[in-house]
Amino acid sequence: MKLALVLGLLVVSVSIFGSFVVAPPADSAPQSKTSASAKSSTSSSITLSGEVNVLAGACAASGITIKDNKLPTVIEKVRMGSAAAYAGLAAGDRVLNGQIGQNKMFLAIERAGKKYTVALQYTPDNLAADAAREAARKNPNLKLSAAVTSPEQERKLEAARVLAAAATESVDWRTLKNYEIVVMVDSSGSMDDKLNSPPMTKWEWCSKEIVSLAKEAERLGSGGFTLCTFESNHEIFTNCTAANVRQFLHNRHPGGGTNLATPLNEVIDRHFKNANRKPLLVVVITDALVSNDEIENILIAASKRVRSPQEAQFLFLQLGDDAAGQELAQILDDELTTLGAQYDIVSSITSDPLVSFGLRRGMIAAMTKAPETRHTKKAATPGEELARVREELRRLRASKVK
Repeated sequence: MKLALVLGLLVVSVSIFGSFVVAPPADSAPQSKTSASAKSSTSSSITLSGEVNVLAGACAASGITIKDNKLPTVIEKVRMGSAAAYAGLAAGDRVLNGQIGQNKMFLAIERAGKKYTVALQYTPDNLAADAAREAARKNPNLKLSAAVTSPEQERKLEAARVLAAAATESVDWRTLKNYEIVVMVDSSGSMDDKLNSPPMTKWEWCSKEIVSLAKEAERLGSGGFTLCTFESNHEIFTNCTAANVRQFLHNRHPGGGTNLATPLNEVIDRHFKNANRKPLLVVVITDALVSNDEIENILIAASKRVRSPQEAQFLFLQLGDDAAGQELAQILDDELTTLGAQYDIVSSITSDPLVSFGLRRGMIAAMTKAPETRHTKKAATPGEELARVREELRRLRASKVK
């Protein structure tokens, strides 16, 4: 299982045996005067000597169960669907040291004699405390606490969180700026439904996250990206600025049905007509994939127009709890080559990690996640395997029509 390669070697960990350092990663560019001064002295980092319990709480919140709260320690279990699982961590990995920032944790990991550094998203501080308490209940040997003991410590923690967030943002965009990015957002009527958490509609969440992505693209990317809204009809806006994106999304209200096939085909055709094109990154945010055969056929055809899987990637980011839609996305993620694609060019993540990560981090998580093994029993021959996958698609689509 691969670790999160994009962030892997870009973070420099501070190794302090038996303690956990609260600090931003050392490699964050460009550096502001504030961050430069923060790096100039080890006193700007917060060493929680004897308080490695904070590490255990953050680990629990990101989906990791560790053996004890003394470093180094061993990962005993990784919760399926968690941030740790998407980063490629596994039971048996050895945690050497780490850093903690704004709802992000950087761990130095040893596996099979090799060392890696992994960046993890974990839940907000109050949820981290809840997760810590739950871990303590299950394992009395862990003395867990995510509490801040003084206003001065809180001030230093907040400063470290801000620096860590800026560094992670910069690292992510070193990857994203190499792509022609197309964000395709579902604007059908169901996107006006409320999310369980946070307390907003799916459309409001998308609008907030896409505007934030556009602002980052202006500062750290290579220019604006393409935005496409789709329902029964669709609109495509190219070279979007943050101001454009805000206006486009503000003027649109969710309504109508869902037709992804037509705009997806148009986006792909536009890309391949450009002779000086970058690799394509299509980000589809939807609460349910449409129930027809066109989507996989379009993706299969696209895979045959590239010379390597790096030339085009399609990320399906599921928003909401539509079970059939999630399984359809998973089939496209896992089985596209079985259906006839030249390369595996699709990845997906479900709603919980997407909402927890936010859009940019959700994109990176989908791009770098380890391949998952489906639990369906494989058939004996390629022909039988194809028939099995098509039968899964038929069953799911029939259930969505009812």
